[in-house]
Amino acid sequence: MKSADTRNLPLPPGGADAAQVMMNYVSDRSAALILSPPMAEHPFIGSATAVMIGDHLLLATAGHNLEGITDASQIRIMPRGEFPHPGLPLVARSSPVDKPDVGWIELAPGPALASSLRFLQLIDLKCEVRHDPAVPFQVQGFPAAEVTAVAGRVEPFSLNLITSSVEGHPDRLVLEYPPQSSADRGLALVHPRGMSGGGVWEVPRFDSSPVWTPDHAHMVAIVQSVAAERHSLFTEPIEEWLRLVATDFPSLCESIRAVHGA
Repeated sequence: MKSADTRNLPLPPGGADAAQVMMNYVSDRSAALILSPPMAEHPFIGSATAVMIGDHLLLATAGHNLEGITDASQIRIMPRGEFPHPGLPLVARSSPVDKPDVGWIELAPGPALASSLRFLQLIDLKCEVRHDPAVPFQVQGFPAAEVTAVAGRVEPFSLNLITSSVEGHPDRLVLEYPPQSSADRGLALVHPRGMSGGGVWEVPRFDSSPVWTPDHAHMVAIVQSVAAERHSLFTEPIEEWLRLVATDFPSLCESIRAVHGA
Protein backbone atom coordinates (compact mmCIF):
# COMPACT_ATOMS: atom_id res chain seq x y z
CA MET A 1 0.00 0.00 0.00
CA LYS A 2 1.28 3.42 -0.90
CA SER A 3 0.29 6.33 1.29
CA ALA A 4 0.56 10.09 1.44
CA ASP A 5 -0.60 12.85 3.70
CA THR A 6 -0.76 16.61 3.67
CA ARG A 7 -0.82 18.77 6.75
CA ASN A 8 0.07 22.32 7.67
CA LEU A 9 -0.14 22.35 11.45
CA PRO A 10 2.34 24.19 13.70
CA LEU A 11 3.62 21.19 15.65
CA PRO A 12 5.74 21.22 18.80
CA PRO A 13 8.70 18.83 19.20
CA GLY A 14 7.25 15.35 18.91
CA GLY A 15 4.02 16.61 17.37
CA ALA A 16 4.88 15.40 13.88
CA ASP A 17 5.39 11.91 15.27
CA ALA A 18 2.03 12.10 17.05
CA ALA A 19 0.29 13.17 13.84
CA GLN A 20 1.86 10.26 11.96
CA VAL A 21 0.78 7.84 14.68
CA MET A 22 -2.82 8.96 14.23
CA MET A 23 -2.59 8.61 10.45
CA ASN A 24 -1.31 5.07 10.87
CA TYR A 25 -4.12 4.37 13.34
CA VAL A 26 -6.72 5.57 10.83
CA SER A 27 -5.17 3.61 7.95
CA ASP A 28 -5.19 0.41 10.02
CA ARG A 29 -8.97 0.75 10.30
CA SER A 30 -9.61 1.55 6.63
CA ALA A 31 -10.27 -0.65 3.62
CA ALA A 32 -10.23 -0.16 -0.13
CA LEU A 33 -13.20 -1.55 -2.04
CA ILE A 34 -12.66 -2.82 -5.59
CA LEU A 35 -16.21 -2.81 -6.99
CA SER A 36 -17.24 -4.66 -10.15
CA PRO A 37 -21.01 -4.36 -10.73
CA PRO A 38 -22.12 -6.41 -13.76
CA MET A 39 -23.11 -3.41 -15.89
CA ALA A 40 -19.84 -1.51 -15.31
CA GLU A 41 -17.23 -1.36 -18.07
CA HIS A 42 -14.41 -1.66 -15.55
CA PRO A 43 -13.96 -1.95 -11.76
CA PHE A 44 -14.12 1.20 -9.68
CA ILE A 45 -12.78 2.14 -6.27
CA GLY A 46 -14.54 2.91 -3.02
CA SER A 47 -13.43 3.36 0.58
CA ALA A 48 -14.67 2.13 3.95
CA THR A 49 -13.91 2.09 7.69
CA ALA A 50 -14.07 -0.97 9.96
CA VAL A 51 -16.39 -0.86 12.98
CA MET A 52 -17.18 -3.70 15.41
CA ILE A 53 -20.59 -3.57 17.08
CA GLY A 54 -21.35 -6.55 19.27
CA ASP A 55 -20.35 -9.66 17.32
CA HIS A 56 -20.77 -7.94 13.95
CA LEU A 57 -17.68 -6.86 12.02
CA LEU A 58 -18.89 -4.08 9.75
CA LEU A 59 -17.51 -1.70 7.16
CA ALA A 60 -19.05 1.76 7.12
CA THR A 61 -19.21 3.14 3.59
CA ALA A 62 -21.24 5.30 1.22
CA GLY A 63 -24.45 3.69 0.02
CA HIS A 64 -23.80 4.51 -3.64
CA ASN A 65 -20.68 2.31 -3.54
CA LEU A 66 -23.01 -0.69 -3.34
CA GLU A 67 -25.37 0.36 -6.13
CA GLY A 68 -25.59 -2.23 -8.89
CA ILE A 69 -23.80 -4.88 -6.82
CA THR A 70 -25.72 -8.13 -7.19
CA ASP A 71 -23.29 -10.65 -5.72
CA ALA A 72 -20.63 -10.70 -3.02
CA SER A 73 -18.03 -11.74 -5.60
CA GLN A 74 -18.34 -8.26 -7.13
CA ILE A 75 -16.75 -6.63 -4.05
CA ARG A 76 -13.08 -7.14 -3.27
CA ILE A 77 -12.19 -5.82 0.18
CA MET A 78 -8.53 -4.95 0.70
CA PRO A 79 -7.62 -4.14 4.32
CA ARG A 80 -5.53 -0.97 4.50
CA GLY A 81 -5.47 -1.09 0.70
CA GLU A 82 -2.83 -3.86 0.94
CA PHE A 83 -1.50 -5.06 -2.39
CA PRO A 84 -1.61 -7.80 -3.36
CA HIS A 85 -4.50 -9.15 -1.29
CA PRO A 86 -7.14 -11.73 -2.29
CA GLY A 87 -9.88 -9.76 -0.55
CA LEU A 88 -11.77 -10.38 2.69
CA PRO A 89 -14.99 -12.42 2.36
CA LEU A 90 -18.27 -10.75 3.26
CA VAL A 91 -21.50 -12.26 4.51
CA ALA A 92 -24.02 -9.44 3.97
CA ARG A 93 -24.42 -5.84 2.82
CA SER A 94 -27.05 -3.11 2.94
CA SER A 95 -27.70 0.41 1.72
CA PRO A 96 -30.96 2.38 1.63
CA VAL A 97 -32.66 2.92 -1.72
CA ASP A 98 -32.88 6.65 -1.05
CA LYS A 99 -31.04 9.06 1.23
CA PRO A 100 -29.03 9.08 3.41
CA ASP A 101 -26.11 7.86 1.32
CA VAL A 102 -24.72 5.31 3.77
CA GLY A 103 -24.22 1.57 3.65
CA TRP A 104 -22.64 -1.29 5.51
CA ILE A 105 -20.81 -4.49 4.62
CA GLU A 106 -20.54 -7.33 7.13
CA LEU A 107 -17.32 -9.32 7.07
CA ALA A 108 -16.83 -13.01 7.76
CA PRO A 109 -15.28 -12.93 11.27
CA GLY A 110 -12.51 -15.51 10.91
CA PRO A 111 -10.63 -14.01 7.96
CA ALA A 112 -11.33 -10.42 9.09
CA LEU A 113 -9.92 -10.94 12.58
CA ALA A 114 -6.89 -12.76 11.16
CA SER A 115 -6.14 -9.89 8.76
CA SER A 116 -4.24 -6.65 9.34
CA LEU A 117 -7.55 -4.76 9.57
CA ARG A 118 -8.37 -3.24 12.95
CA PHE A 119 -11.84 -2.26 14.14
CA LEU A 120 -13.31 0.78 15.83
CA GLN A 121 -15.75 0.40 18.71
CA LEU A 122 -18.94 2.37 19.27
CA ILE A 123 -17.11 4.61 21.71
CA ASP A 124 -14.77 5.66 18.87
CA LEU A 125 -17.66 7.22 16.91
CA LYS A 126 -18.84 10.76 17.62
CA CYS A 127 -22.27 11.97 16.55
CA GLU A 128 -23.68 15.40 15.69
CA VAL A 129 -20.35 16.95 14.68
CA ARG A 130 -20.72 20.01 12.46
CA HIS A 131 -18.64 23.02 11.40
CA ASP A 132 -16.17 24.25 13.99
CA PRO A 133 -13.45 26.66 12.81
CA ALA A 134 -11.18 25.59 15.66
CA VAL A 135 -11.25 21.87 14.81
CA PRO A 136 -9.20 20.28 12.01
CA PHE A 137 -10.49 17.10 10.38
CA GLN A 138 -8.72 14.17 8.78
CA VAL A 139 -10.07 12.46 5.65
CA GLN A 140 -8.88 9.00 4.67
CA GLY A 141 -9.65 7.14 1.47
CA PHE A 142 -8.40 5.63 -1.77
CA PRO A 143 -8.62 8.07 -4.71
CA ALA A 144 -9.25 6.31 -8.01
CA ALA A 145 -6.93 8.67 -9.89
CA GLU A 146 -3.95 7.17 -8.06
CA VAL A 147 -4.77 3.49 -8.56
CA THR A 148 -1.95 1.56 -10.20
CA ALA A 149 -2.76 -1.39 -12.46
CA VAL A 150 -0.21 -4.21 -12.35
CA ALA A 151 -0.75 -7.39 -14.35
CA GLY A 152 -4.50 -6.91 -14.31
CA ARG A 153 -4.56 -6.17 -10.58
CA VAL A 154 -5.08 -2.84 -8.89
CA GLU A 155 -2.96 -1.22 -6.20
CA PRO A 156 -4.91 1.40 -4.22
CA PHE A 157 -3.26 4.59 -3.02
CA SER A 158 -4.13 5.64 0.54
CA LEU A 159 -4.58 9.39 1.03
CA ASN A 160 -4.64 11.03 4.46
CA LEU A 161 -5.57 14.71 4.34
CA ILE A 162 -5.99 17.20 7.17
CA THR A 163 -8.39 20.01 6.34
CA SER A 164 -11.02 22.37 7.77
CA SER A 165 -14.80 22.46 7.74
CA VAL A 166 -17.03 24.86 5.82
CA GLU A 167 -19.70 26.94 7.57
CA GLY A 168 -23.31 27.18 6.47
CA HIS A 169 -24.28 23.50 6.54
CA PRO A 170 -26.21 22.77 9.75
CA ASP A 171 -27.33 19.30 8.65
CA ARG A 172 -23.91 17.84 7.87
CA LEU A 173 -20.17 18.34 7.92
CA VAL A 174 -18.71 19.85 4.75
CA LEU A 175 -14.93 20.00 4.33
CA GLU A 176 -12.54 22.08 2.26
CA TYR A 177 -11.02 20.07 -0.61
CA PRO A 178 -8.35 21.11 -1.28
CA PRO A 179 -7.77 22.99 1.99
CA GLN A 180 -8.25 26.73 1.47
CA SER A 181 -6.12 28.17 4.27
CA SER A 182 -3.46 30.70 3.30
CA ALA A 183 -0.79 28.05 3.87
CA ASP A 184 -2.59 25.44 1.75
CA ARG A 185 -4.19 27.52 -1.02
CA GLY A 186 -3.06 26.32 -4.43
CA LEU A 187 -2.25 22.84 -3.12
CA ALA A 188 -2.71 20.34 -5.96
CA LEU A 189 -4.60 17.24 -4.88
CA VAL A 190 -5.96 14.31 -6.83
CA HIS A 191 -9.69 14.19 -7.56
CA PRO A 192 -11.34 12.56 -4.55
CA ARG A 193 -13.41 10.12 -6.63
CA GLY A 194 -12.84 6.74 -4.98
CA MET A 195 -12.63 8.29 -1.52
CA SER A 196 -16.42 7.99 -1.25
CA GLY A 197 -17.20 5.94 1.84
CA GLY A 198 -13.95 6.83 3.57
CA GLY A 199 -13.87 8.00 7.15
CA VAL A 200 -13.74 11.57 8.44
CA TRP A 201 -12.09 12.07 11.81
CA GLU A 202 -11.68 14.84 14.34
CA VAL A 203 -8.01 15.70 14.72
CA PRO A 204 -6.57 16.76 18.09
CA ARG A 205 -4.58 20.00 18.05
CA PHE A 206 -1.05 18.68 18.19
CA ASP A 207 0.21 22.25 18.53
CA SER A 208 -1.05 22.23 22.11
CA SER A 209 0.22 18.76 23.00
CA PRO A 210 2.40 16.24 21.16
CA VAL A 211 0.91 13.34 23.12
CA TRP A 212 -1.55 11.18 21.21
CA THR A 213 -3.62 8.24 22.42
CA PRO A 214 -6.45 6.35 20.66
CA ASP A 215 -9.10 8.09 22.75
CA HIS A 216 -8.22 11.26 20.81
CA ALA A 217 -9.45 9.66 17.57
CA HIS A 218 -13.16 9.91 16.76
CA MET A 219 -14.75 9.08 13.43
CA VAL A 220 -17.49 11.63 12.82
CA ALA A 221 -18.68 11.21 9.21
CA ILE A 222 -18.45 9.31 5.92
CA VAL A 223 -17.27 10.91 2.66
CA GLN A 224 -20.21 11.22 0.27
CA SER A 225 -19.51 13.52 -2.70
CA VAL A 226 -17.42 16.41 -3.98
CA ALA A 227 -18.32 19.84 -5.40
CA ALA A 228 -15.06 20.71 -7.13
CA GLU A 229 -16.14 24.20 -8.17
CA ARG A 230 -16.87 25.00 -4.53
CA HIS A 231 -13.74 23.28 -3.20
CA SER A 232 -16.02 21.24 -0.96
CA LEU A 233 -16.24 17.62 0.14
CA PHE A 234 -19.69 16.62 1.42
CA THR A 235 -20.16 13.96 4.06
CA GLU A 236 -22.90 11.93 5.73
CA PRO A 237 -22.96 12.19 9.55
CA ILE A 238 -21.95 8.99 11.32
CA GLU A 239 -25.27 9.02 13.20
CA GLU A 240 -27.03 8.32 9.87
CA TRP A 241 -24.94 5.18 9.49
CA LEU A 242 -25.73 4.13 13.05
CA ARG A 243 -29.45 4.54 12.36
CA LEU A 244 -29.16 2.24 9.35
CA VAL A 245 -27.28 -0.36 11.40
CA ALA A 246 -29.87 -0.16 14.20
CA THR A 247 -32.66 -0.67 11.66
CA ASP A 248 -30.99 -3.65 9.99
CA PHE A 249 -29.73 -5.22 13.26
CA PRO A 250 -32.47 -4.75 15.88
CA SER A 251 -30.41 -6.74 18.38
CA LEU A 252 -27.79 -3.96 18.32
CA CYS A 253 -30.22 -1.11 19.11
CA GLU A 254 -29.66 -1.29 22.85
CA SER A 255 -25.87 -1.24 22.48
CA ILE A 256 -26.00 1.74 20.12
CA ARG A 257 -28.47 3.62 22.32
CA ALA A 258 -26.35 3.00 25.41
CA VAL A 259 -23.38 4.81 23.85
CA HIS A 260 -24.98 7.36 21.56
CA GLY A 261 -28.58 7.65 22.68
CA ALA A 262 -29.81 7.18 19.09
